[in-house]
Amino acid sequence: MMRSVLLLASLWISSALNGEQSPQNDQSHSDISIDFAPVYATCDPTPNSDIHRNNGLYYIKPDANGPVIAAICSNGYTMIDPTFDLRLERLPSYLSSWDYSRMSLDMIMPNLDDTATFREWWLPSDEATKFRIADQCRACESSKSTTSENADDVVYYTDSYNFCYTTFRDGNPCEQHINDEACNKCDDGIFADDSNAHSYWSRCNALQVSPDTPSLHPPDGRVNNPLLYRPAMSMTRHTCTCYQTSATEAPVPYVVP
Repeated sequence: MMRSVLLLASLWISSALNGEQSPQNDQSHSDISIDFAPVYATCDPTPNSDIHRNNGLYYIKPDANGPVIAAICSNGYTMIDPTFDLRLERLPSYLSSWDYSRMSLDMIMPNLDDTATFREWWLPSDEATKFRIADQCRACESSKSTTSENADDVVYYTDSYNFCYTTFRDGNPCEQHINDEACNKCDDGIFADDSNAHSYWSRCNALQVSPDTPSLHPPDGRVNNPLLYRPAMSMTRHTCTCYQTSATEAPVPYVVP
C-alpha cells in the first residue's frame, strides 16, 4: 500500500517539477502571487529538526546550479529515489552519466563507457560523504551485513547480468571465491541453493558494497561469463541509496520561486 501511495506521489511530483498544472490551477498570471520558499541542498543531518521532519518528503537542490529534485529525509540522510522523476528529466543532472539496464527500464546505471564508482557517479558526493541503504526505500539504515567493513558507508550495485551479454553461471560464486564482493549481501535478486544446501544469490540487482567499489568491465569480461559490478538505482522502489554530506553542519539553503 505504501509503495503505491509513494508511486502516485512520484507521478504528481514529476508533473509539478516539469511545470504541468491541474485544471484547478489554470489561472491568469495577474491572479497569481509568486512566493519564495527556502529549498535546502540536502536533508538536515538532525532528524526532526526545524527544517525537515523524519521520513518527510521534501524538495532539495544539491547544487547551486542544478535543478530542484524531490527526496525523502530519513534518519539524517537524503534518500535518492528516481521514481520521483520517472521521466529522468532532472535527476540525471546529478549523475556522471546514465543508461537503463540492458534487461528492462526498471534500473538505471552509468553508461557502459563510464567506469565511475558510486561516489563518482553521484556528483553531489565527495570523499567525506557517507552512504546508507534503504531496502524497499523504507528508511535509510546502516548495513547489517557481516561483510560490510563500514556499516555507514554502503551503497547498491548490480551484477553483470544487467549490463553484460553473459554472466557467471557456474554455481555459488561465494563458495568459489570468485571475487571480494561475491559473498556480499544481496537485497534484491534471484537466490538458489548449492549442492551443500548453502543459499546464495545467482543474480543480484542490489548488492551491498562500498561506494568506492571499482566499476570495471574489460571487453573480454563482457562475453566470458564474468562476475562484475556497477552502481545502480531502482526505478521501481525495490531499493534506494541514501547519502549524507555532513553529520554536523546544517544544509545550505537556496531561495527558489
